Amino acid sequence: IAIGDGAPVGAATLFQAREGGIANLGTSGGTVTVDGQAVSGHAAGERFILLDGSGQPLDPDLVGLTPHTAIAAVGLGDPAPVIAEIALRGIGVAPPAPVHADWQAAPDGGAILRWVRRARGAWQWDNAAETPLNEQRELYEVTFGPPASPLRRWEVVTPTLALSAADLASLQSLDSAGLLYIRQRGDRGTSPPLVTTLP
Repeated sequence: IAIGDGAPVGAATLFQAREGGIANLGTSGGTVTVDGQAVSGHAAGERFILLDGSGQPLDPDLVGLTPHTAIAAVGLGDPAPVIAEIALRGIGVAPPAPVHADWQAAPDGGAILRWVRRARGAWQWDNAAETPLNEQRELYEVTFGPPASPLRRWEVVTPTLALSAADLASLQSLDSAGLLYIRQRGDRGTSPPLVTTLP
């Protein structure tokens, strides 16, 4: 399984088959198993979606990005079409959320916030090579305070934000329990946020 224990998708769980064949799904003593390995957090008989590469891609130009667009399937002998809204609409056009926020002390008494970027379509991480960006440029938006009305905002072109001691004191005075939201801006959308606290 390429995505570990699977990710929830509505009322089902998403699994992706590894190269070389379909995973063997089964149960053993009431435990869900995949290729003989127990999958925690899932019950026997639970619904799942297995991505094995045989799905039919939808033409994004025909489907568009309009919210609540539905797909209808109808066979020659069917009295009426089966209609379903598209799950996870637009998830492939924006970058995934950054991960692994980490603060490091700076020599001037400030702090440096670093995080790890991710990229659309780059799900297999190779530690020997840099993950391709898959965007025209690298750009992040970091905000402090309520997402709807941030108290501070920064734009940076690397996964790093350096704050001086004065900057940190100013943020503490604005909201000592305030959160920082880190989003990657992509060509066609903005990622969900990575949320972290002040150091």
